[in-house]
Amino acid sequence: MEQVEKNHDVHVVVGGDSSNYANPHLNIQGKGEVLMDLGTKKKFWNEHLAQFFKGPEDPNYAILKIAPQVIEYMCGDALEPEVYNVAA
Repeated sequence: MEQVEKNHDVHVVVGGDSSNYANPHLNIQGKGEVLMDLGTKKKFWNEHLAQFFKGPEDPNYAILKIAPQVIEYMCGDALEPEVYNVAA
């Protein structure tokens, strides 16, 4: 959370497997924002999170909102990703 609050530029990898880069995955670059308001935290809370946090009121629980700017899709033997530039 501290890193995103200092620098809103984020890069997130979704999917894939570090032991096998041929598995499909997304690289998402964008602007991140940490949301701490209780209403938003309650909206996204589910009981699966209870193993990590005490509840939506837990100060260590936050929502990371990402506004994507570039999304890269990699799959299989492709040497180059499919690139999607998101309009601002």
